[in-house]
Amino acid sequence: MGHSELLLQTQVFLKPDHKRIIAIDGPACVGKFTTASRLATELSLTHVDSGAIYRAVTKLVCDRGINVEDLSEDNCYRMAELAAHVSPLMLLDPMLHSDEVDSKVPKVARIKQVRSKVNCFQYWFANQNPRGSVVEGRDIATKVFPEADIKIFLTASVSARATRQLADTKRRTDLTFEQACRTIAERDHIDKTRKVDPLVVHPEAFVVDNSNMVPDEVHDLILRHIGSKFPNF
Repeated sequence: MGHSELLLQTQVFLKPDHKRIIAIDGPACVGKFTTASRLATELSLTHVDSGAIYRAVTKLVCDRGINVEDLSEDNCYRMAELAAHVSPLMLLDPMLHSDEVDSKVPKVARIKQVRSKVNCFQYWFANQNPRGSVVEGRDIATKVFPEADIKIFLTASVSARATRQLADTKRRTDLTFEQACRTIAERDHIDKTRKVDPLVVHPEAFVVDNSNMVPDEVHDLILRHIGSKFPNF
């Protein structure tokens, strides 16, 4: 089946009178942004990038000189309140990928009060499009949108993700391959072991290991999954 036929088959489940949510979860550097962006564009849905939202909050934290190591209740609420200042336009700021934000976003994202505020923003943002949204992150299907129509979990080996990170021009390029692998493994550990909304696979998720796949293959595989799940919707 060709790509255009896959798209046509998939679009039958997107009724204009019903908002649809496609949830895409997975670890760092696994291709969530590329996959979500392509699906959103082709299916006329909004792309909600939760990673960018956490980065936007973290940049505000950095700009105000707030200590991310201080986990006192007052400081956590102070950081959480900054989420109220995040707007969709801020998510396009290239400085969200600065070294400082890179190093601090895992620490900001683990804070319960911050996650609660970001979840509210994601829910609002995803519901702005009457057709629906593709929402990507680490706890979308398990926490933010457990009622999502489609649940996808992307995974890949650490080495494959390190290679992609080094090829990503938005990220710093002075890392060695070994350093990139170590950084990704450390982030995986943080995401999987944090007390609040850890990274886990939803039992209903369609798991895609894209270690040896190119974006087109991932995209078409997910379109096939959507079409098989909603053949006559």
